[in-house]
Amino acid sequence: MLLALSCTPWAAAAPAVVVLEGRVAEVGSGRSVPGAVLTLDGAPVALDRRGRFSVEVHAGSHTLEVAVDIDHLPVRWQGTVAPGHPEIELWVERQSLDEVVVYGEPEPRKLSAQTYSAAELKRVPGSFGDPIRALQSLPSVARPASVEGNLVARGAEAVNTATSIDGIPVPYLYHFLVGRSVVDPTLLDEVAFYPGGMPPRLGRATQAVVDARTLTHDPSPGFHGTVRADLMDGSFATEGWLGRGWTVSAAGRTSWIGPLLSWGSRLVGSGSGQPALSFGYSDYLLRIARVGPRSRIAVTGLGAEDLLRLRVSGKPDTPPAMRSGFHRLHLRWDAQLGGLEHTAWVAAGPDHALSRLDDLARIGDTVDRAELDRRQVVAHLEERLQLAGPLHVSLGGEVTASDITLVDHLTDHLDDAPPTVSLATQSAAAFGEIELTAGGLYLAPGVRMSGYRFAEGDVMMPEPRLTLRQRLGPTWTAKGFLGRFSQLAPPDRLLRSTWSPQTAVMTAWQASAGVEGQWSSGWSVDATLYGTRTQNTLVRDLQLQALPDPPLWDHIAGFSVPARATFVSAYRPERAVAAGGELLVRLRPHGAWSGWLAGSVGRSWRGQGAQRTRADYDLPWSLSATGVRRLRKAWVMSGSLTTSAGYPYTPEIGVAIQNQSFTNQTYDGLRGDPNTERLPPFARLDLRVEKTWSAKRSRWTAALDIFNALNIPNPIWAEYNWNHTRLVPKTYVPIVPNLGLEVSF
Repeated sequence: MLLALSCTPWAAAAPAVVVLEGRVAEVGSGRSVPGAVLTLDGAPVALDRRGRFSVEVHAGSHTLEVAVDIDHLPVRWQGTVAPGHPEIELWVERQSLDEVVVYGEPEPRKLSAQTYSAAELKRVPGSFGDPIRALQSLPSVARPASVEGNLVARGAEAVNTATSIDGIPVPYLYHFLVGRSVVDPTLLDEVAFYPGGMPPRLGRATQAVVDARTLTHDPSPGFHGTVRADLMDGSFATEGWLGRGWTVSAAGRTSWIGPLLSWGSRLVGSGSGQPALSFGYSDYLLRIARVGPRSRIAVTGLGAEDLLRLRVSGKPDTPPAMRSGFHRLHLRWDAQLGGLEHTAWVAAGPDHALSRLDDLARIGDTVDRAELDRRQVVAHLEERLQLAGPLHVSLGGEVTASDITLVDHLTDHLDDAPPTVSLATQSAAAFGEIELTAGGLYLAPGVRMSGYRFAEGDVMMPEPRLTLRQRLGPTWTAKGFLGRFSQLAPPDRLLRSTWSPQTAVMTAWQASAGVEGQWSSGWSVDATLYGTRTQNTLVRDLQLQALPDPPLWDHIAGFSVPARATFVSAYRPERAVAAGGELLVRLRPHGAWSGWLAGSVGRSWRGQGAQRTRADYDLPWSLSATGVRRLRKAWVMSGSLTTSAGYPYTPEIGVAIQNQSFTNQTYDGLRGDPNTERLPPFARLDLRVEKTWSAKRSRWTAALDIFNALNIPNPIWAEYNWNHTRLVPKTYVPIVPNLGLEVSF
């Protein structure tokens, strides 16, 4: 009896037993992490194929740790487990050489180290709440030189960067000017950006790849969505269950900023004959998916349209200066059988691009005074197998068929109909890669065999690639890459050049090396040196051609030419070389502050033999600083400053007098050596402030963005004055305030 009484206090003090449940998943994708090992207070805990775990523990303080391969960062959680049925989610961040991954919006209970989430990137000023636009703040990523929505990296042109949505090739990811991306942020899962060093499964580009990946996880029960409206556009997005394993996702956007921007366009020397910008855009996505226990089938339709006019006073029927768009139908099947992962998809649809902009001082990649239509079909197959231990093997292939038509508008002012040319192309690729992880070493040799067929030409390109990572301790990792890439030359350039099978395919060798550092305080450093050598880059060569009838003659610098003359755009193959360094210092969301400092130095040239000229996107230096400050009561303030050297352009060194009348003379400029002059340095300050309110079943966010807060006149279109003696910026994007409201439910 005494013994029983003496034991009663000890029995009452024994801690309660708690069933601790949760899962280990990859940030952004929500998928399980292959090879992850979970321990609870040092003891192993079993994970199922979806990364879930369940274990009985005593209430109190415990430590969970996740050990992963070299492609991921380890996770550690320490906290108090109380009685009940707690759910703990451990989110593992993915990392790989030369890859910046922008992840989708996180769930509120994430307990892992944080990374770029959609919620964080929506606060980056200058992006107008669009996560994909935040890529422009990264090292060696250049802003588009003109109005088109392209992305350029490491001194290459936009045509050397492949853009895709869920692997589907699309011509662009951004709308014109300050427009948002073509993917609604609510349905965005992650954005994988490779400025170089792409693995063998990624092709169709000689420099960089941007792949916007939409949500593929199963939505929560019921329907959820977001509605937003601001001064630029309005949009909606929703997802939910239809029953019996069927899900639906939909999004749409349309702009109404055109009249506002037309009114606010700042024009140097504006007058009755000066143009004003007017543009609009729209995009959509609709997906129906069937989700099974080990497979997923999805049908997706998506597309975007952009329209730009340079309206002139007194000319209400001004034709479009630029128009572009695309539409895709996508069927995809994903399955997992044990350690084997299958991915197969086919996509088809048209895209088009029209440009009537004068080709004077323009330095961008827009199709110059031409209309391009393309119909394309792409099929892709990929198999990934996890073998014994740390060995993975990836195999697959891809087939593409395109039918291209180009209408040349360079001679619109003549009486003859514009010439039309057509080209059919096919390409096929097979790829394989072996990934080996041993201790702190990650080694991934691979190869991609690409074949191209067009007209009567056939070209086969072997593309070996090697990725290497080595941990140097708990903080630092060394990395390196060497590989070869190929892509078919842009169709508008190919159709305007005298090409052969040996010059129609661009090839490039890339090499890079660097170090990464990660600290538990949230700080990280990434430093990289890179070099690229590209062959058969088709470079524009404007040629002055004489036109017969009438036989009148004027003079250019003492040489007689016919009065009727025009510049004809032709292309010739050249060699391109780029080299430089990148530095990214980043503070992950850690307390009240987050942000990054991105800087790069580099040079980019083109040439034949010993001759060398600056590339269109030669930027000797660039610097971007972004800071986000979280305040009390769900207020957030942020700012971003971007500055860089100006882009090169081709000056005019003489004048062709087309009319010798003393009172009525007209002039045409005579071009000098290409890209020997440079525009003034670029600078832009963007600001953002937002406030969030949470209700029982909804969340409200109001935000004010100020684009180009200092109203700095960075020209996007410039031309010479009436007598071709001085380059004059014609228009730029002025200070643009944008006030908006977003409701999530």
